[in-house]
Amino acid sequence: MDKVKGLITESMYLEMSEDFLNEKQKFEQLIAQTEDNILEINNRMQNEEDRKELIEKYLRFDHLERNDIKILVDRILVGKKDPETKQIPVEIYWNF
Repeated sequence: MDKVKGLITESMYLEMSEDFLNEKQKFEQLIAQTEDNILEINNRMQNEEDRKELIEKYLRFDHLERNDIKILVDRILVGKKDPETKQIPVEIYWNF
């Protein structure tokens, strides 16, 4: 409107228009980044829910089957027997 009335020059209008487009692009990029961040957070939350469900499933059990152990345990390290205490160190690495 101001350009039509002659209040701003053609070059001022073009400069303002370019600034506006640059700002619009920045906001569009910010929106895209924010949407990506939201998706990532939602995925993390879903993974946490899946882990929670798995843990709750195995909190109360009568016995474990081999497949259950495969799901819960990453690896078990058994050390050498201590000659003095006669104890064998065992380390369990869980999948969660």
